[in-house]
Amino acid sequence: MPRHPDLPCARCGTLLWRGRGSLPEGQAVCRACRREQPHPYSRPELHVPRPCSQCGRPFTDPALRTCSLACARRGMGTNLRRLNDVPEQPMPCDTCGELTARGRNQQGRFCEACARARRRAKDRRAAAVRRGAAVVGPRPLLEDVARRDGWRCHLCARLVDPTLYFQHRDAATLDHLVPVSAGGTDEASNLALAHRGCNSRRGTRALVQPALS
Repeated sequence: MPRHPDLPCARCGTLLWRGRGSLPEGQAVCRACRREQPHPYSRPELHVPRPCSQCGRPFTDPALRTCSLACARRGMGTNLRRLNDVPEQPMPCDTCGELTARGRNQQGRFCEACARARRRAKDRRAAAVRRGAAVVGPRPLLEDVARRDGWRCHLCARLVDPTLYFQHRDAATLDHLVPVSAGGTDEASNLALAHRGCNSRRGTRALVQPALS
């Protein structure tokens, strides 16, 4: 004969299926009642609704400070002073001296443009090391090499537009005068400004090159 649920819930009386690991009658509780009952190890004070740090809407998740992912993204980058309603005082950038509200990292305080230039220089240096370049001296910055060369491509002698996106064929890149494959180092004296397209067409050929106009 077919089986039927015959174990009553200790709270609401709903019949449950009796299994090998079921609690005895009077202690077994259905799933709905278990959801309403707080966990014995939970801290009820953590589940009190509290306001979101961005929009102020109350929520009860104790592991989050914001009520939604949108509020978390909106609040990304805020620091302790902002959360305490203390206005930030702009500080000068350690490289160019421009006032910036960006925080200080392990290397110093930098504005958005200088921080982007440092990241690009770090990536170029890491790529040159992977290709086998010998690292000598401080990290060369594209802006420093470009100002030294007058923002002019050393291969085609045309001006380089510093506002172009870095993947544009006419964007500014650093070209190794002595190729890394030929033992060239990753120092400022071995670097020159070049268009991305000119740099790609040159490849790993020798130092003396005709104009690629």
